[in-house]
Amino acid sequence: VSLQASNYTTSYLTNVGGAARLIVPASAGDRQQATFRMVPGLSGQGVSFQSSSSANQYLRHQNFQILQQANDGGDIFKKGATFTQRAALAGACGCNAGTCSSYESADWPGYYVRHQNFVFSIAKPDGSDLFKQDASFCAAPPLDASAASTPVSLQASNYTTSYLTNVGGAARLIVP
Repeated sequence: VSLQASNYTTSYLTNVGGAARLIVPASAGDRQQATFRMVPGLSGQGVSFQSSSSANQYLRHQNFQILQQANDGGDIFKKGATFTQRAALAGACGCNAGTCSSYESADWPGYYVRHQNFVFSIAKPDGSDLFKQDASFCAAPPLDASAASTPVSLQASNYTTSYLTNVGGAARLIVP
């Protein structure tokens, strides 16, 4: 998924040197850095955004700034990398594709991911239309085409050695 700004529709949340920035991805490298996997939240609720190019790196907030960092496995990291997907604060978005949403910090309720001056942070809404627009994003198709074709395996949660597999056209759980 690539997070497209609702009020700057050619711009996306992009990892630039470990910090989340709002840019127009011009190169293949930019498009790769603007592509994430939306995965179940690391803290056990909500969603987390895993880098499509660095498997152990996630978007998280630290000192209110949104950064892309390696998961250290600690509770503070997991909580800072978990967001609750909400209806877009802006209501309708100007995005080209995808579902329009806002992302609330799971461990700082009432604080939302937003861009301001092309930098991302979590902040408490100030009631302005500008804030609502800055905190609303479309979960657009991945800008990095190679991430769209990344294979996944579906592991059973109650049979942790079993995976969903196509066997003769039927879905079956098997141990590979």
